Amino acid sequence: MKFFHLSRYSLTAIAGALIMSGCASISEVPAGTSYDEVVKEFGNPAVSCPLPDGRTRMIWSQEPLGEQVWATTVGSDRRISSFEQVMAPNMFDQLNEGSWDAAKVRCAYGPPAQIQSFPDSPGRIVWEYRFMGGADNEFMMLFISFDRATNQVVNYSIGPDPEMNLLAGSQ
Repeated sequence: MKFFHLSRYSLTAIAGALIMSGCASISEVPAGTSYDEVVKEFGNPAVSCPLPDGRTRMIWSQEPLGEQVWATTVGSDRRISSFEQVMAPNMFDQLNEGSWDAAKVRCAYGPPAQIQSFPDSPGRIVWEYRFMGGADNEFMMLFISFDRATNQVVNYSIGPDPEMNLLAGSQ
């Protein structure tokens, strides 16, 4: 029988990997927790956006290959509000309200999994976000189209994630 020696550094790295892989969920962090504690456990947010009321919206994202994006706000006391999952169809309806540009989309949903442009629509660019949804909780995507000239959202749609569903079907 072989025994392996693990240094404190190795154990810390393994624990960090387990936390980031979902063994500890950011969704379970209670409101009122200090921002510094959240960063210590889950790392820096992918996006930080100042809000008009003085708070800051923070987003932790599993994109480009994960399907979850968690958002919270941090007040002047450096305490967080509760986390909300923003990669959910009911959260996409807000795109129908008012005007949206790339900065506002990034502050709402974080960085996209990928950005595409298509030859048949040269004036458009599409941000794609992964999420779980549908009747069978399958791999889905949110597609947000922007006008290249104005950087404004033109429309959005949801549909199956062709890459992840293909990978899931091959197992």
